[in-house]
Amino acid sequence: MHSLVELTFAHAPNVLYHLFDALYCRGTDSRPLVPRLKKLYIVQGWGYSNAHSRLARMVESRWWTDDVPRKMSRLETVEVVFYDKEIDARVRDRLARCRREGLILDVS
Repeated sequence: MHSLVELTFAHAPNVLYHLFDALYCRGTDSRPLVPRLKKLYIVQGWGYSNAHSRLARMVESRWWTDDVPRKMSRLETVEVVFYDKEIDARVRDRLARCRREGLILDVS
């Protein structure tokens, strides 16, 4: 998994939280799952409460605009589809900031 740069994940609700937590970076020296990940595509047929905020937390942890050296790649593209849940306005704002800074991001 250390060399994986693109991950597509679909319709597995029982592991969605675990996936977001595993991809979350806890700091500049953190070694998250798939450290070279640049492109993430998720299609989730149904959402769960708090899934959107966990997604935003993970995206923010793997997105930066400074030149601080890290032991992982910065995300470049994130596309996520939740079919049945409206995304909270606060989460949309957090993700919109990453988009304004250059992340290719589509969450619907």
